[in-house]
Parts: sequence; structure tokens; C-alpha cells
Amino acid sequence: MRIVGYCSTTTYSQNVNTQKKAILAAFPEATIMIDHRNHDDDGLFEKKWDKIVSLNKMLVDVLVLESVTRMKAEPDKIAACYEKLYGNGVEMVFLKNPELNSEIFRAADQAVDAMECDMDSMFRFKDLLREIRKQQIEAVVKLSIEELESRSELAKQSVKQAKESGKTVGRKAGAKVTSTKEGPAKELIKSHDKHFVKDPAEIWKTSRIMEEAGISRPTYRKYLKDLMQEQVRMLVLNKFRQKQMAAKDAAN
Repeated sequence: MRIVGYCSTTTYSQNVNTQKKAILAAFPEATIMIDHRNHDDDGLFEKKWDKIVSLNKMLVDVLVLESVTRMKAEPDKIAACYEKLYGNGVEMVFLKNPELNSEIFRAADQAVDAMECDMDSMFRFKDLLREIRKQQIEAVVKLSIEELESRSELAKQSVKQAKESGKTVGRKAGAKVTSTKEGPAKELIKSHDKHFVKDPAEIWKTSRIMEEAGISRPTYRKYLKDLMQEQVRMLVLNKFRQKQMAAKDAAN
């Protein structure tokens, strides 16, 4: 299985270590490709992304990115890039946006393919699914950009206020923060959250899970996203391992 992890920055001076660590933690076998985008007068940047977009299923099986906003420097072109890769048969995994993973949309396409209807109706359904993909991608990109800008502004204001009041900004060197709640909280989520449990009798309300685990809503969302990313990773790996086994059996 050929897995490519793609990282990008807006300048040559920015660090991609966080992106690399996240991708390799989920897919240790991934080959990392990096673009340092240069917003100068010529709009130049390295061509690795263009190479990835031109790849087809024969050259890459899975493309892994930290988030959908890493796909392209221009937000208005992200949906088109996604559609091209999707059409080329490349599976896409977004660690921070699992709701946009290509596997979800392919399941909808396969359901349409299995429908008993005339070709005109099928084409209309396919067009509708493409439009839904486009709208969902654009909505997530817009929200991600707004959240990033909001966090950046809040961080600047907090640092400014702290400095004005004479407080030390940031943690002391070598200080580490660990949580003893993470493991038990994630087990509660896996045992009682509707995303992981099918039996209605075992499904708890989010508020109850948070109360039992002793965690806040942002922490709950973080743990839920971690678990969903792991679930998607295992689904993708299992799917392609099954294909590899089938190919070997056919060869023998």
C-alpha cells in the first residue's frame, strides 16, 4: 500500500514538525512530502503538490493530510483539488476533518451505483453528490479559516494583556502537562457514545459522558476526534490489506 503524507507551510521559515508527527503517528509507513509556499511577487512555491494532484491510483493509494486546508494555498481551489484526486481514485484522510474523508463519500457513490434506475437518474444523483461534496468541503474550509483567525486574535490579545499586567507568558522551560483522565474518558466514549455503540440501551447523552469522565466539552470533542481518527485509520488499513491479500491469492 502506497501512503503519502503531505505537509505544507505558507513560508519557508515555518516548521512542519507538528504536521509530520501527526501524520506519522496515524500512518507510520507514510512517505512525507513537504511544500514550503512562498508568497512573493511571483507566487512561487515548490511543485510537490502539483505532482500529488497528478498522481493516480497506480502511484498512490492513500493521501494523508493534517487538515483539508493544507491541500492548497488558495481556499477557493481546495474543492476542485479534492474532486480531481477523488476522481483519480486516491483515498484521502484528513486527521482534523474526518468528516471529509473520501471513504465516506465513496460509500454514498457506491449506494447510487447499486440503485436500480435509468442512466439519466443516476447521472443526476452523481451530480448531486458532487455538489454536496463541494458544499461540505467549502463549509469546513471556511469554518477552519475563521477559527484559525479567531484563535490567533485571541492569543494576541491574551499575550498583550499578560505582558501589560507583568505576568510571565508561556510555561516554564521543561514543564510538562499530563492528564490522568484521558484513558478512562476515551474508554467511556467508546463504550457509550453514539458514534461507537449500536445498542440504544448503551448510548449515553454527551452531557452524561462528560460528567462521568469529569471532562469539559472541548476536551470531549478532542478525545472523540482522536478516537474517530484512529477508527478511520484502522478501516483504511484493513481495507487495503484485504485488497493486497486478494491480489496475492489471485496471483497464486
